Amino acid sequence: MNTIKRRCRFLTTTIFMLTIYAIGTQQLKAHSNKSSNLDEVIQLLARNYGSINFVYNTKAFKEVVVSDFSPTNNGIENELHQLQQLVPLSYIKKRFTIALKLNKEIEQERIITGTVTDSDNLPIPGASVFVQDTNIGTAADFEGNFTLEVPEDARSLSVTYMGYKKQIVNIENRTEIDIILQTDAASLEEVVLVGYGQTSRETLVDAVSKVDAEQIQQRPIADVSAGLQGLSPGLNVTQSSGDPAAKPRINIRGFTSINGGEPLVIIDGVEGDINNLNPNDIESISVLKDAGASAIYGARGAFGVVLISTKNHKTGNLTVSVDATTAWNSPTVNTDFLTDPYKAVMLVDESFRTAVGRSYTGYNEEDYQNIYEVSQDPSLARVETDIRNGREQYIYYGHTDWWNYFFRDSYPTQIYNVSVSGGSDKIKGFFSYRNYNSEGILKVQDDHYKIYNLRGKLEMKINDWISFTNNMQYNSSNDLKHGGSQYGWGDQFNGNIYVHGLPSYMPQNPDGTATWRTELNNYTIGDGAYASLLYGKAKQETEEGEFSNIATLKLNPVKGLDVTASYAYRRTNYNRYRRSVNIPYSIYPGEVNTMGTDQLTEYNTRFKYDAFNIYGDYHHQIGDHSLKATLGFNQESFYNKSTTASKQNSISDDLNSLGLATSNPEALGSAAEWALQGVFYRLSYDYKDKYLLEVNGRYDGTSRFPEEERWGFFPSVSGGWLINKENFFSSLTDTFNLVKLRASYGSLGNQEVANYAYIPTLRKNIDGNFALNGRTLDYIAAPGLNPREISWEEVKTFDVGTDIALFNNDVNITFDWFQRSTKGMLTQGATLPSVLGTGSPQENAADLRTRGFELSIGYHHSFEVAKSPLNFGIEGNLSNSVTEITKFDNPNNSLLDYYEGMTIGELWGYHVDGLFQTQDEITGHADQTRVSNRIIANGGLQLGDVRYVDLNGDGVIDEGENTLQDSGDRRKIGNTAPQYLYSFRVNAAWKGFDVSVFFQGVGKQDWYPNGDSRIFWAMYNRPYDTFIRKDLVNNIWSPDNREAYFPRLFGYIALSDSDALGAVNDRYLQSVAYLRLKNLSLGYTIPKRITEKFNISKFRIYFSGENLFTFTSLTDYIDPEAASNSVNLNQPSTSANRSTAQTVPFNETYSVGLSLQF
Repeated sequence: MNTIKRRCRFLTTTIFMLTIYAIGTQQLKAHSNKSSNLDEVIQLLARNYGSINFVYNTKAFKEVVVSDFSPTNNGIENELHQLQQLVPLSYIKKRFTIALKLNKEIEQERIITGTVTDSDNLPIPGASVFVQDTNIGTAADFEGNFTLEVPEDARSLSVTYMGYKKQIVNIENRTEIDIILQTDAASLEEVVLVGYGQTSRETLVDAVSKVDAEQIQQRPIADVSAGLQGLSPGLNVTQSSGDPAAKPRINIRGFTSINGGEPLVIIDGVEGDINNLNPNDIESISVLKDAGASAIYGARGAFGVVLISTKNHKTGNLTVSVDATTAWNSPTVNTDFLTDPYKAVMLVDESFRTAVGRSYTGYNEEDYQNIYEVSQDPSLARVETDIRNGREQYIYYGHTDWWNYFFRDSYPTQIYNVSVSGGSDKIKGFFSYRNYNSEGILKVQDDHYKIYNLRGKLEMKINDWISFTNNMQYNSSNDLKHGGSQYGWGDQFNGNIYVHGLPSYMPQNPDGTATWRTELNNYTIGDGAYASLLYGKAKQETEEGEFSNIATLKLNPVKGLDVTASYAYRRTNYNRYRRSVNIPYSIYPGEVNTMGTDQLTEYNTRFKYDAFNIYGDYHHQIGDHSLKATLGFNQESFYNKSTTASKQNSISDDLNSLGLATSNPEALGSAAEWALQGVFYRLSYDYKDKYLLEVNGRYDGTSRFPEEERWGFFPSVSGGWLINKENFFSSLTDTFNLVKLRASYGSLGNQEVANYAYIPTLRKNIDGNFALNGRTLDYIAAPGLNPREISWEEVKTFDVGTDIALFNNDVNITFDWFQRSTKGMLTQGATLPSVLGTGSPQENAADLRTRGFELSIGYHHSFEVAKSPLNFGIEGNLSNSVTEITKFDNPNNSLLDYYEGMTIGELWGYHVDGLFQTQDEITGHADQTRVSNRIIANGGLQLGDVRYVDLNGDGVIDEGENTLQDSGDRRKIGNTAPQYLYSFRVNAAWKGFDVSVFFQGVGKQDWYPNGDSRIFWAMYNRPYDTFIRKDLVNNIWSPDNREAYFPRLFGYIALSDSDALGAVNDRYLQSVAYLRLKNLSLGYTIPKRITEKFNISKFRIYFSGENLFTFTSLTDYIDPEAASNSVNLNQPSTSANRSTAQTVPFNETYSVGLSLQF
C-alpha cells in the first residue's frame, strides 16, 4: 500500500497546501528599491525551470517586495536558497512540485507539535491539521511533522487527508500530539493500479477491484496467492492441499477455455510469479477483470490480470522494520480414526468375506480372542511368534494408531522479515529479506519447506526530469519430503498409506525391523510405505532459485508528458532429485529381506524470460475537457529447457549421485522458446468530471501460431457516468457521495496452445515395459497431423456495473454483471479414418460463454469512545458465474464429451430412494445389474443394498445411449463447480488495539467421492483400508440399524461405476459448501510516547489464527477444500471431478508475532 499512498499524497498535497497557505499566511513585506514583487520572481523562476510546478498564495506573494534578486540558473534549490536570504520564505519540494509559504510571525501563545502517520507508521505529508471549527491550521511536512499555534481556548484538532478517515483529536493539556489516521478504503481519490498506469476510484470505468495488501501481511502463509482467497469478488483461489509447497490456483471470473487459460500476473510492470513474492513486500494489488481493463495486455490478459506493486523507498532517515512470527499448525480434519483392533478386524473381515467369500486377515479363533483382549486392555498389545504354514513367523496383536504413530499433531513454522528504507531526494533505497521455515507433518522423519526472499530497490534522481530505478529480487526454496513404497518412489499421501494398516498390526517387530507383510494373508501393510518412512532413505528434495531485475528509466521532458522505459529479465533454475531404495523388512524372526526399487532420478529445468517496455503518458486539461493518453511497445521472450536422467542400483542408500548408480541409465530432455510482441494504447477522456470515456487496445503477435495467423488486434471501449454530479441530483448529494454507472466491451485473445502446435514433431520417449539386452527401449512416435490455420481464441467481454458511496463514504456498494464469450476454442476436427493411424488436427471450432455477477458492500466509520476514536468496518463480497458450451461438434450429444447447452461442471447420476428393507421390494424391483454388478455376481440383491429408481420405466437401471436425448435413468443431479463464493470481514481499532475477523466460504458445490476415496468409503472401497472413520462405523445398515446412511457391509462396491456405490447417485452426493473462519487477528500497538524512549517508532504484538472453524455438512474427516481440489477453473473439462480428497491435510494455524520499527 505504501507506493500508492505516496503517489496519492503527491497528487493531493498541492491542493491542501494551497488551501492551508491561503488561510495561514500573513502579509509580510521585504523592502526593496526595485518594483518587482515575490509573485513576479516566482513566475520568472517558473519560466526558467519549465518542468517545475509552483504552488503558493498568489495574493500574499504579490504584496511582498523583493530587492536585489537575480536568477543564476544554477539549479532551482540554489535559487530558492538565495531568495530565502531576502524573504522569510520556506518551501517543500516533491518531485516536480514546489510548495512555497511565507513564514508567520508568532502571535499565539500556545504551540502544539506532533506527527501524522498512517497505521504502518509511515508519515503523511500534506495532512491538514486545523483547530476544529476555525480557519487556523497547518500541513504536515514530508516527515509527517507539524507545528501549530492555537488559541488558548482551543479544545480539539481536526485532522484530514484524502484517502484517510477524518479524525477529531482532543487537545486537553497536551503540547505534543501524535495522530494515526486510518485508511479510508472507500475514498473517491483512492489510487487504483491499472495497466501501465493508475487512476482514481471515482474516474475508474472498468471492472477493477483493489485488494488491501495489509490483509495478507503478518499472516503465517507461505505465498501471496494463499492469502488472496476471498479478498475480492470474482477472484477465485483454490488450494489443492495443505502442503505449503503446493501452489494455489488463481482464477478470475470462473471457467476459462477448454484449452486452458489463467490470469496474467504483472509485478512492478512485468510478468512474474506471484508465489515467489514476499507478502510483506507488496504495496498494492489490483485485479483487472474485464476487457476494458485488460485489453492493454492483449493476448495474455484474456482471463484477467493481477497487478502487483511492491513497496518503494521513502525519503528521510533510515527506517528499519523487523517482523517475527512463530506459528503452530495442525490438521483441519478429524484424525481420530477407529483404533479398536477387534472392531476393525470384524469390519474388515466381514466386508471382505461378503465380496470374495473368505476372511481377509487370516486370523483364527484364538487370534480373534487375543485381539479382543487387546482391545479391552491396550497394554497387552504385542508381537508373538508362532509356527504357521510350516514356518515360525511374526503374529500381530497390536493396538496401533497408525496416524498418530507416523504424523504429528502439531508442526511449527517460523517467519522473519526485515526491511530497510531511506535516503535523500537524490538517491534512496529499499531492501527487504524474508525467511520462511515450516516443518512437515511427518513424525518419524524430518520434512521441511524453506523459502528465502531478498529484494533491493534503488532510485536515483539524475536531475529534475530524469530518474532511474533498479529493482532486484532473488528467491530460493528448498522442499524436502520423505516417501517411497514397494513400487518405488511415492509421495506420503499418494494412496499407499491408506491400505492394509489395520490397528491389529504393528509398524515394527520386536527386533526393530520394519513390518511389511503378514504371511497370514500375504497382503502388504501400507504397500511398503510405512516401512519406507521408517527407513528414511527414500526422499525427494526440490530446490528452486530465481533471480530477476527490472531497470527503469523515467523521463519528464515537458510538462504533462511522462516517458517510461524498462528492461527486465528473470532466470529460474529448478533442480529435483527423487530417490527410492530397497527397503528392509522382516516377516520371519532373524530373517531380513528387502523390497522396492533402488532408483535415483534427477530433474533440471532452466527458464529464461526477457522483457522490454517503453511507453509514454500524456495529460492535458482544456477547460472542462480532460485528456489522458498512453502509447507503448512491449516485447517478451521465453525460453525453457528441461533434462531428466535416472539410474538404478546405487552402491549407497545415503549418497544420492548418478555416478554411484550402476545400471539402467535413462535420459530425456526437451526445450522450447516463444516470443510475444505488441503495441498498445489507452485514451481516456472526461467532460466536466462526470462523463467518462476510455478506449484501450493492443496489436499483438505471438510465435505460437503460423506466420500468417500470428497477429491480432484486441480493442475495448469503456464509459462511465457520474450521476451524482448532475444538477438534478443536487438534492441528494448530502447522502450520496458517488453514484456511477459504467459499462465496457472488448475483445481479447487467448494463445494458450502448445509452443509448436502447428509444426510436425517427432516425439522421443522410453518404454519401460520392454527391455533389450538389459536396457529399456527408446522409441520415436509418428508425428500427428498438425493444423496450419489455427489462430487466436477470441475472448469477448461485456460488463455493466455501478459504484455507489453514501453517508460521507461510510457505505460503499459495487455491483458488476458480466458476460465472457470464448470463441474459436481449439478442439479436434472432423473424425478421420482409423487406418490413417493418427488423430485429426485441431481446429478453432468450439465456443463457450460465462455469465455472472459480483457484489461488494462495505461500511466504515469512526466513533469516539472514551475520548478516543474507534474505527470500525465491515465488508462483504459475493460472486457467482455459470459457464455453458455454446458451440461444439457433437452431433449425437454424447454425454461423454462437450455438447451444445452443457453447463460446465454438471454432474449426471442415478436416483436412489433408499435401501432395500423388505424382500418384496427386491422381488418386484427393476434389473439393476448395471449399477450393482459385484453384488449381483455374489448372490444377488439383499436387504440393506442400495435401491436405484427406474426413472424411464423400462425395467432396467442403466444410462441408455448415454446421450442428451437418451440418458436412461440418469439425470443432472448436481454441479461440481463452486457457486456463490462469499466472504465477509469485521475489523475495529481503538487505543492501539486492533481486531480483524475474516470469514470465507462457498455457497453451493457438489462432490461425488472418487471410487478410491478411502477416507470417505472405508471398507466399501477396499475392505482393508487403514483409516476407518468412527462416524461411518455406527452408520452401517443392519437389521438392527435400518435407518443407517450406508448400505450393508460389502467390500469393493465403491471402486467401479458399475457397482452400487461407485455409480454416481444422488443419495451419496456430498455437499462441499462451507463457511470458514479464515483468519482471526488480534493486535496491540504500544503507544509511541513509550516506544520513542527506546528509539523505537512502532512496537506491535499480535495473535493470528488461520482456518479456525469450518461449518459444513461434510464429514469432519474430510476438508471441503480438499474434496473439491480436482476442479480447475482454469482448465474446464467434462470430468465429474471425483477427487479422492486424500492429500496433505489443510492447516489450522495459531501464530504469535511482533513488529518493530526504528
